[in-house]
Amino acid sequence: MKFSLVMATLGRSEEIKIFLDSLSAQDYKNFELIIVDQNERDILRDIVDEYKQKFYINHIRIREKGLSLARNIGIKYVTGDIIAFPDDDCAYSEGILTFINNFFNQNSNIDFVTFKLRDKDSGVDSNLKWYNHDVEITYQNIFRTVISPSIFIKFKNIDDVFFDENLGVGRKFGSGEESDMALELLYRGYRGKYLTNFIIYHPNKKEPMEKIYSYGLGYGATIKKHVKLRNGKYFVLNYLFKDSILKSLAGMFVNVFKFNYYEVNSYKKRMISRVKGYLEYKIN
Repeated sequence: MKFSLVMATLGRSEEIKIFLDSLSAQDYKNFELIIVDQNERDILRDIVDEYKQKFYINHIRIREKGLSLARNIGIKYVTGDIIAFPDDDCAYSEGILTFINNFFNQNSNIDFVTFKLRDKDSGVDSNLKWYNHDVEITYQNIFRTVISPSIFIKFKNIDDVFFDENLGVGRKFGSGEESDMALELLYRGYRGKYLTNFIIYHPNKKEPMEKIYSYGLGYGATIKKHVKLRNGKYFVLNYLFKDSILKSLAGMFVNVFKFNYYEVNSYKKRMISRVKGYLEYKIN
């Protein structure tokens, strides 16, 4: 099988070299990299020219900004059998492409797989509270099993794989685009599996409050979308009330006594923005 790796990028160069080095180290070589470059200046030209000697790169420059928009443009250029969406600051562990190719060949009933993210320097898991065991992906565990740099999809129908351009970095609702896409795949009958055999390296960052707020808006918008369009009543109780409100209040309470006011404020921002995202996202 051929992998098509669609990478949207803006404002990074050295991080991209780390990812390209991780591709060079793969023993499985049947892949293409589609870079959708949103930079005003052509800052990636020298890097692309260097690595083009090692594997195929389709470098597409666009003027528009927005993570989901850029990925959707990249999808139009895909020629492979498996599609993935690496971040411009992630890296693949050695052997992962070989494993995924073999897994899909041996498990024809599975249509997409995901893996956990981990900070390479600290060894700490990043981004989500990941499971420590393999599990089938469902709407009930979507926010613990899916994040865009670690999702690999058997590319069966170009109309099935797309991102909501109102969600994601560069938009008001700054997250949730990958959860929304995975939920759409499940709705269309795809089966997904979260696996613990390999990891994707991704830095575990202390995000600024404005980004936490934007991510929260996207989380709330994603819940709203699938409650209204897919009758996902489960989402309101478990993701909006329990996860977004009750857990945030508990987190604020605990961190007040720890004098950790960054965490107090982040839990507060997360709660307010998720509720606001749910209320303000408009269903067309």
